[in-house]
Amino acid sequence: MIYAIVENEAIVNIAESEEALDVNWFPMLENGNIGNDFVNGHVVSQGEAIITSKTAQLLNFIIKSDNVVVDSANNIHSIKAKLPFAITADVNDKNDALAQLLTARNTPKAKLTVMAERVRGGNALDVIDDVRFDMLIDATSLAIDSTSGFEISGNYVVTQERMNKALKAIGLPFEIEMPMLEFDVVNA
Repeated sequence: MIYAIVENEAIVNIAESEEALDVNWFPMLENGNIGNDFVNGHVVSQGEAIITSKTAQLLNFIIKSDNVVVDSANNIHSIKAKLPFAITADVNDKNDALAQLLTARNTPKAKLTVMAERVRGGNALDVIDDVRFDMLIDATSLAIDSTSGFEISGNYVVTQERMNKALKAIGLPFEIEMPMLEFDVVNA
């Protein structure tokens, strides 16, 4: 199989391997060259229409931490800073996009990064900075385990828009569909 390293939606390196390469290498479904555009998992020739992404829904989020308080009406989770937490959710791999990616990489789970953006006044568009957590995901579930939690108090959001921007930047052939998660992080 042919694999590519992608930066800013362009192929920067190509390798052929009988075995899956590490997570920085993406399986190419068709032939391409260094410098070709690589969007949604496909090599795109100049003037060619871009293939629409497949979607994986994230549902039924559960956040676990000491003294977590959930405002279900507003989907806000109050947790203490610097305390471990875990997040799980169900995945509905509607178009088998994740299953195909995992099969191509010969791995049962993918490790992705989640960006929780610290925002001003609960406004998801007024981003101060972000903190990143590792997420393990397969075609049916996801898990985030943070041993140190959020370091700084504040209001944090995880949005599908930010997740999809990151997925697109690294050339993955699917998008995430999920409700916005909001965390009100207070000093311990």
